[in-house]
Amino acid sequence: MLKRKALRKIFITTLSMLIILTIYTIPTTQKPKVLRTNLEIEDIASLSTDKIYLLNKDNYLVKTDVFIDSKNKIEKIIEYLTINNNKIPSSLNGYIPKNTKLLNYNIESNSLLLNFSKEFTTSNNEELMITGIVYSLLELPDIKEVSFQVENKFYKDYTNLNKDIGINKNILYTKIKDINKVVI
Repeated sequence: MLKRKALRKIFITTLSMLIILTIYTIPTTQKPKVLRTNLEIEDIASLSTDKIYLLNKDNYLVKTDVFIDSKNKIEKIIEYLTINNNKIPSSLNGYIPKNTKLLNYNIESNSLLLNFSKEFTTSNNEELMITGIVYSLLELPDIKEVSFQVENKFYKDYTNLNKDIGINKNILYTKIKDINKVVI
């Protein structure tokens, strides 16, 4: 009789533990609750997030989101890309020389023409600056090409640029065996 009661308690305990374990291992079908602050801010303040390319600590262009007013987006993006701008996220930097002014711009058939002041030519890394500006402005839906002028004169051969120019080009291969990582 005692043995029978003991076996019954063990069976009930084991069965209940098995049922509880089964219930907890079944995945829930509810989606996790995600705080969507960006959309709330966009609705309330009529601001939208736009993607721009800034320099990280390793001197590579990285894509980041910033809030830009819907008016004068091109001017605001150029302002974000300027050196010593305190509006950009921490640990990222601008690359357009500090006192550079965007004199004017013109959009014609999906092609953007930017006209900068002469300070634009004082950049330490001109190719990186041009690449970052092109990639940042091509994130806008109406722009397919970017051309550059300085003081109303076309700047070098920087006309009708698109994403075909490449980004973060720092290639120094001497042997195939030296390649440790490949980023696609």
